[in-house]
Amino acid sequence: MDDLDKLWNSYGPETCLYSYEEYDDLMRGKEKATFVRFKDLHEGFKPIPFNLISMILEIERMPRRGRYINKEQVDGLIKSLE
Repeated sequence: MDDLDKLWNSYGPETCLYSYEEYDDLMRGKEKATFVRFKDLHEGFKPIPFNLISMILEIERMPRRGRYINKEQVDGLIKSLE
């Protein structure tokens, strides 16, 4: 069993994916994957306006597959909501 299978078998039920096939399609042949587990995750009550996100992240549009952000960018987004 490779790393991808081990991750799916350990954490697959916690994901928003419906099946191993969907997971396999998402991975598209990659050899490694990472699962991030959140504790006490809940939906935010107030959406962050895109103009604020674009200013902090210095982007013109949001990439379709999302984007990784660093700690300073997270801190900037959190401060903007206070």
